[in-house]
Amino acid sequence: MNRGVDELHIVPRRNHWYQSAEMAEAERLARSFASSRKVVTYGSSMGGYGAALMSAQLGVPAVALAPQFSLDAGIVPWETRWREDVRMIENFDTDAMTRRGPASGYLFYDPFTALDAKQANLFRGCSNLTFVPCPFSGHATSSLVNRIYSLKRLVLEVLEGSFSISEFVEARRNSGREQDDMYVAILYVQSVNRKRPEVEAWAETRLRDLEGQLGAKALRTLFSFELRRGRKDLAAGWAEAASRLSPATAGDCFIAAKLATHAKLYDKAREILCHGLSIAPSNAALKQELASLA
Repeated sequence: MNRGVDELHIVPRRNHWYQSAEMAEAERLARSFASSRKVVTYGSSMGGYGAALMSAQLGVPAVALAPQFSLDAGIVPWETRWREDVRMIENFDTDAMTRRGPASGYLFYDPFTALDAKQANLFRGCSNLTFVPCPFSGHATSSLVNRIYSLKRLVLEVLEGSFSISEFVEARRNSGREQDDMYVAILYVQSVNRKRPEVEAWAETRLRDLEGQLGAKALRTLFSFELRRGRKDLAAGWAEAASRLSPATAGDCFIAAKLATHAKLYDKAREILCHGLSIAPSNAALKQELASLA
């Protein structure tokens, strides 16, 4: 992160939401790290869960973006994401989030992404987190925050105690609507679902203006929505648009390649996956997907 800030990274080998015997040692190392430093935890999605968990365990503020509170089917029977990963977790220890005390800091989420909003609501009443809505960011809240505000700036300001929600909201208002493709994509989806024709028309026009500039996550949102409502021709168009991308991150390469595969553009999918491996040569998900297309 530079600026003389030390970092400690806890990176799971797989998606186990830190439900691992190794976490006792990870917590010991984190506690030692924090004993001589001012600390803030940070993470997105599963990492957001980890940030909130470490916040509660260490008594330090978190920057948690689109986190989960639990994946225990008895507590969140409505959570349908990451089912294959969850099956690998023998017992999800939901109580770990509050056993040592409440998490504090900031929780960023999209109130219009139903499952993220439900997960966020579970933190209410058992944490000291301040909730920061990021409408129409989808699950990729971290991507939106980085584009409109900078994740580095956010983490440093929380670390220094100078973060202002009002300044963040102003940045969101000033730049989000015109510049953020995910905002426009999710606004389009919500306007259709809520039968708001004027907003739908605006979003459709903006999507046309952004043709060629839509990123992998926005295209996935549009593809999935049109597929769900049976408009396969429109879904195919978004998948084909993804096949023309040259994403800058391994994660976006994976998304774009999956969409290209849906469009049966297998050569394009392989090309995108190879590009992703040039960015992240050890990425197991990219390797596995490429092998499946061999």
